[in-house]
Amino acid sequence: MIHDDTVDRTMSGTGEVSNLTYSELLEMTIDEGNGIENYPALKISTLDEALDICEKYSMRAMIEIKGGEPEDMKGVLDILGKREFEKEPLIIDFNEDRVSALRELDKEIEIWYLVNKIEDDTIEFAKENKTGIGFNFGIPKNYFRIKEAQSEGITLASWTVDFLPVLDILVALDVKYITTNRILP
Repeated sequence: MIHDDTVDRTMSGTGEVSNLTYSELLEMTIDEGNGIENYPALKISTLDEALDICEKYSMRAMIEIKGGEPEDMKGVLDILGKREFEKEPLIIDFNEDRVSALRELDKEIEIWYLVNKIEDDTIEFAKENKTGIGFNFGIPKNYFRIKEAQSEGITLASWTVDFLPVLDILVALDVKYITTNRILP
């Protein structure tokens, strides 16, 4: 489980995650990030380990797929299928091919198609694949597309909303999910 394509920014090593084995990743520690001083010798986790933590604290897992091919999505769903969840996980991805593959494999799981801009084809893709749309709050034109997407039955989410005035606007526009890097007052 890692956000970046490389380990350079957050871990004690260098290299692209896709070119490293799990054993190589375990040789490194996570040495950068919010509150990292509270977690000395922290290691990267597997999806199963992250899901264990979510279950322990009754949290809903939000899994962002960052790479791989559409045919790899069965493996992700296989891992999820081995568990009984109190709160069903949510999968998010910027890649249309992987999103389509996920939807083909699982008609029920909640999926968000992530985009910077909400466009006509974004709304059409979300409708066809029965996904939500996660969008970049920092692009003003997106605000004019929110009601249109909602009128098509699409759930909307916005990411990295760290400013209370922006949060207030998105809440007023009935954006269902908002992610943030900090807890706001």
